[in-house]
Amino acid sequence: MNKYISVKIPNKDCKGIYLYADNDVKVISSGNQAQKLMGDEFKLQLQVRVNGRRGKKIFTFSKNKKTFLKALEFVASKRDEVRETLRDNGTLMKAIKKDIADEVLKKEDTFLERVNLFMETKRISARDSTMQNYSTALKTHSKPLHDKAVNDITLDDIQKIVND
Repeated sequence: MNKYISVKIPNKDCKGIYLYADNDVKVISSGNQAQKLMGDEFKLQLQVRVNGRRGKKIFTFSKNKKTFLKALEFVASKRDEVRETLRDNGTLMKAIKKDIADEVLKKEDTFLERVNLFMETKRISARDSTMQNYSTALKTHSKPLHDKAVNDITLDDIQKIVND
């Protein structure tokens, strides 16, 4: 099962950095050990705490383009920036752009347009598996609603989907 493993390599700035890997190792203590756990793509998570608020930011790298130690240095270099964002905004989530928020208010939007808007806003904070579940439910199972205007969808339309 994949999980975030704490990185604690001597003489490296690793505070609050975790490698996403499928292993039961509790701590990564060398670059070679990390290389063995990584796939072609790997993720490093940076966790910071500011004024009692905890923030997490995930960085994805290609093994072919960056070594583990270079990626580790890059993530460590972003620590102050992430802390500042957390201190200033109280969260690491990006604010929804005003034009996207205005789109929500359009009454003639189709169901599929609203689904795409929903997926775009949720992608910021949801895990990949959650996004896949949303996509399956909203884009696959709800196909009969895709071309209908949101205001024209009735309880009967939804019940037909549930019954099928």
